[in-house]
Amino acid sequence: MNAETRNAALRETRALVLASGFETLKLALGSDGLLRLVLDHPTRRVTVEDTARMNVRLRKALLARGVPTDDFRIEVESPGAARPLTEPKHYARFVGERVRVVRRGGGETAGRVVTGALEAADAQAIRVRPESGEPATIPYAEIAEARLDPILPF
Repeated sequence: MNAETRNAALRETRALVLASGFETLKLALGSDGLLRLVLDHPTRRVTVEDTARMNVRLRKALLARGVPTDDFRIEVESPGAARPLTEPKHYARFVGERVRVVRRGGGETAGRVVTGALEAADAQAIRVRPESGEPATIPYAEIAEARLDPILPF
C-alpha cells in the first residue's frame, strides 16, 4: 500500500468517527495491512453493536471515497473493561470508578502502582483513594499508565 492510500485511509477514518459522534482512542494502519481502530464515546461505553456498525460504515465510506479497502483488513474495537485513561477528560469522565495507576519517575515513586477509587480529576492531577492508606494526588506528568480496573463478576 502506498503512502497516499495509507494517509487517505487514516484521514477518512478519523473524519467518519468524528461525524458519527464517536472519538478515536487509537488508530493504526500496520505494514501487514491491518487498520485497527479503538473506538470511544464521550458520554457512554462503546458496545459490540457500535463496533460492528462502525466497521461496516467505515468500509463503505472508504470505498465511496476511492480508498481500496481490498488492500487492508479493518478491525474496530471498544476500549474494553480495562480501558486506558490517556487524557484529563477521560479521568474526569470516570471519577468514582476503580483505577490502576502506574507512576513514573525516580526515587520513591519509581514503579509504584496505585489501585483504588478515582476521587477527583482536574487539569493538573488526579486523586486516587487506594484500597488501603491515604488518598494520593498524582500529577499527570507522573503517570506512566492508567487504566480502569473494574472488579468483574466472573
